Amino acid sequence: MLDQFKGQPTPTMEEVWSDLVDQETEVCLSIITGQKPLEAYDEYIANWKAAGGEQITAEVNEWWQSVQ
Repeated sequence: MLDQFKGQPTPTMEEVWSDLVDQETEVCLSIITGQKPLEAYDEYIANWKAAGGEQITAEVNEWWQSVQ
């Protein structure tokens, strides 16, 4: 699925996006190099949602509704 978000960063993106990207990079590299099992990705997703990802998703969905 293509990313259709073309708006300004949401308030939550401005707060936490760089941390979320850093966490993503860390967990993916750890899985690729065998330092963590593939199941670590599920834990990462739960942490991503709790650390602001769920709010970012809601904000982007709100933006999407406004441009339809």
